[in-house]
Amino acid sequence: MPIKRCLLPAVLVSVSSAMIWADPTETPTPANTPQAGGDYAHALKAYQEEADRGDVAALANLARLYETGRGVSQDYGKAIELYERAAAKDYVPAQVSLAGIYASGRGVPLDYKKAVLLLEKAASKGDAHGQAGLAWAYENGLGVPADAGKAASLYQQAAERGYGYAQAKFAQMYFEGRGASKDKKKAAQLYEQAANQNEPSAEATLGWMYEEGLGVPKDPRKALELYQKAAAQDYPPGQAYLASQYAEGKGVPRDYQKAADLFQKAVNQGQFPSAFNEFAWFLATCPEQSRRNGKDAVTYANKACQLSGWKEANYVDTLAAAFAELGDFEAAVRYQKQAMAMGSDYPDKETMAKAVKLYEQRKPYRESVPPD
Repeated sequence: MPIKRCLLPAVLVSVSSAMIWADPTETPTPANTPQAGGDYAHALKAYQEEADRGDVAALANLARLYETGRGVSQDYGKAIELYERAAAKDYVPAQVSLAGIYASGRGVPLDYKKAVLLLEKAASKGDAHGQAGLAWAYENGLGVPADAGKAASLYQQAAERGYGYAQAKFAQMYFEGRGASKDKKKAAQLYEQAANQNEPSAEATLGWMYEEGLGVPKDPRKALELYQKAAAQDYPPGQAYLASQYAEGKGVPRDYQKAADLFQKAVNQGQFPSAFNEFAWFLATCPEQSRRNGKDAVTYANKACQLSGWKEANYVDTLAAAFAELGDFEAAVRYQKQAMAMGSDYPDKETMAKAVKLYEQRKPYRESVPPD
């Protein structure tokens, strides 16, 4: 059963700011070694001793333990105090981590302007996390006026320093033609660089490009391999795309139970509209009756539409199919016509037209099972 996706690499559209500055304070100090065994209580003691001797890296790592609640009760106030002390000494990882706290509102009110000021300091020193964080602010117009060109330039700087996440984001700019000329081949090259560093968002998106033949030759086997790598890192879109392979029997034996389990993992842990959309389509249209669930399909399709700002015709189309499975054909017709009127670049408009006729006849949409 072909799972329905929007034409953009949606696995990157809803990435949270936390991914930009994930754990930049983890430095290879002697006190850091106990973390491999999870002995955070020992790390806490060692960091405190080194911080008392004026080690700024230990000060930031101590803040990280308080921020995450490792080896000590979680205390954002204490974490912020420690990060601020380290940031005041121009310790770049602390500036980036503190920016992440202000940008996410963890333990403090949201303050994008403060975050931007800290990121500017880090970026000015050539720090890739700072550059990527500042790019994210310009991309989304948070704390600064939105500027796609500035965002692309900063992502490029971070990408050239080998930061996998920035390479993936810069690739997205090329894919969409935002801040850079649209170039799917260049996007694929950048995604490849990031995927080679085990960046899961790049693995999932590049897999999708291989599956669709966008910027690279079609290669279902390569697509499956990349989906598996992303899913192995518990990356929700990677799990959802791998689930679709099991649902369709593409490169793997068709297995609806395995597909459902992977879809469930994906929607349980992330705010990615593509994952919610694909699970909703599966629940609404699966050929196997026992797998269909109209109520959950409507819930997940609604979530996909909300997360994407109701801008994806493909997701609204899925919502129509979900309502049809639920037996509410009036809603199905209404949302199907809304999807058709949105002018999306999603290519399967002929299928949409057929679907609205089905709903007008009070019939749900069903995927057929191709011969094995």
